[in-house]
Amino acid sequence: MKLIFSQLEIFTSADSQMNFTSRNHGLNLIYNYLDNNPKYVLQLDGHTDWIGTVEYNLALSERRAKQAYDYLKSKGISDERIVYQFYGEALPIAPNANQDGSNNPEGRQLNRRCEFDLKQEGTADIIVKF
Repeated sequence: MKLIFSQLEIFTSADSQMNFTSRNHGLNLIYNYLDNNPKYVLQLDGHTDWIGTVEYNLALSERRAKQAYDYLKSKGISDERIVYQFYGEALPIAPNANQDGSNNPEGRQLNRRCEFDLKQEGTADIIVKF
């Protein structure tokens, strides 16, 4: 089960990390699910838009994913049940620019996200790339 939280829910701006103080409802739903389903593990994937250098965006996506990881650990979820990865700007889900090359703020906003993939222990996704 894959869940995606975009900037609309938990990021405050292009240069921000997560804002858990006022908008942690989504993470609390994930926490509740993990707490009630101990056979599930969580993979967190941090992402950014394309503004900034590749190095900066990679570090920002790591901070975003790690913040979600730390938040869930602080709520009592074992670190054996949570892993995180970060991709920077490498895997957009929306165009960062319009077809004419102009800025696409809505697309960039969607690319500033954290994806949460819940899996039952002992199972794995199979991804084939050509």
